[in-house]
Amino acid sequence: MRLFNSITKKLVVTACLLFLVAGVLVTSINLMMVRDSASADSLDIHQERLDGLAIMLAAPLYNLDNPQIDAIAQLTMESSYIEGLYIEDNLNNPVLSLGNPNDQATPIEVFYREMLVGRFKVTFNEFLVDSAVKNSFYSQLYLVAAFILLIVLMLLVTVRALISKPLSEMQQGMETVANGQLSYQFRYQRNDEVGLFSSILNRFTGHVRGALVNVQQAGTAVAEQNRTLSRVIGSVIERNHTEQAQAELLSSSVTELSASAAEIAQKCTQTSAISSDMHQQLSICSGHSEKAESYLHDIGCELTNSNETIASLRGNTDAISQISKMISEIADQTNLLALNAAIEAARAGEFGRGFAVVADEVRSLAMKTQSSVTEIHDLVQALQNNVDETTERMDKNIIASENAISEYQQVRQALETCLAKMDTLEEMNHEVAEVSSQQSDVTESIGQSVLELNNMVSMAAENVAELEVAEATVNQQVEALQSSLTGFDLKTQ
Repeated sequence: MRLFNSITKKLVVTACLLFLVAGVLVTSINLMMVRDSASADSLDIHQERLDGLAIMLAAPLYNLDNPQIDAIAQLTMESSYIEGLYIEDNLNNPVLSLGNPNDQATPIEVFYREMLVGRFKVTFNEFLVDSAVKNSFYSQLYLVAAFILLIVLMLLVTVRALISKPLSEMQQGMETVANGQLSYQFRYQRNDEVGLFSSILNRFTGHVRGALVNVQQAGTAVAEQNRTLSRVIGSVIERNHTEQAQAELLSSSVTELSASAAEIAQKCTQTSAISSDMHQQLSICSGHSEKAESYLHDIGCELTNSNETIASLRGNTDAISQISKMISEIADQTNLLALNAAIEAARAGEFGRGFAVVADEVRSLAMKTQSSVTEIHDLVQALQNNVDETTERMDKNIIASENAISEYQQVRQALETCLAKMDTLEEMNHEVAEVSSQQSDVTESIGQSVLELNNMVSMAAENVAELEVAEATVNQQVEALQSSLTGFDLKTQ
């Protein structure tokens, strides 16, 4: 708005100057016309002065034959504008005739004391008079034209100095800015529209330069973050491959554990069948077996609660190891009892023969059980080794494993209380079978969890691949942005 008002003021001033020049031109023409009229009037005045002079000269002359009249006439004829002079007296008698007097000239009567003493007729040279008038007109016209030309030249110089030159320099500056030199500064410090426009352009280029500097810094920061993201993606990919390998190893271990649990269940079933035959001989311990069943049920509950974490697998394998140890101890005790029973049968003689056969069968079964427990212990030991390798990368399951071990210790204390009661063998075998069945369910659940974990790892790998593509796209865009910013000079002057 300020720029528009300033230009409007200059246009108004220019219009006023043009009107002034037009007024001066009209006034000059009017003056020349007045001058022309004044020139014609000056000739008449000259003629009147001549007439007055003649009257003054005639006043002291009482006759027309005075020689001074000739002198006055000669002086009058010396004027180049007078072509002829004719003098006559009051009786119309010619007194003097010089040059080429024109009879058509207007006579000038000369009076002395209110008496007519004579007449003058002056003939002017019209060509010389017209030439003098024209020369005067042309001189004044040339003077006015020179004055107008001087005003126009002054206006052109003023316009060039105040508008054209600054605008031309500002145009060159704008071309420099358009070519990317945003550090260019317009140097006009004036209070008119040129200075205002220069200040506005400086602020505009400053804002644009600041914005591009911010964009450049942001692009650099994005590029740095993108490189960091690329390194993180590489690390994630490496860990993802490692986790896939560990998940496959864990799946294989769970499969082996499931097979071991099935075999344990089968062995426990056989042991339970043999223990049923001994139940009648060990009826005294039935009350204690119920209590052992309750303890083993607690073990089953604790093992069931460990299904949600991988670390519970370690607790289960430890439980299996302890159970194998317990079965081994039971087998040893059974073998010892069978030996004692054989001794007692030998003492009984014929009456103890049947009992001796049963004792031999129990002893044979105890030895088979001991062999099976050894195999189970080897499998459990191999499984524990695999679990140890897995638990190193599953830190989140450590706390759950420790809790399972703590619970197992409580169960183990309860089981050690029942080791002295041989009559609990049947219930213990039954509980072991149930534990084995539950272990099979646990391993199946763990296998499902491992499968889901493997699927999640695969999905994570796909997401990482998509992230790599996005990172490459962002990198290309940042490089394109930085390449486009290299065409701008953003250094401040």
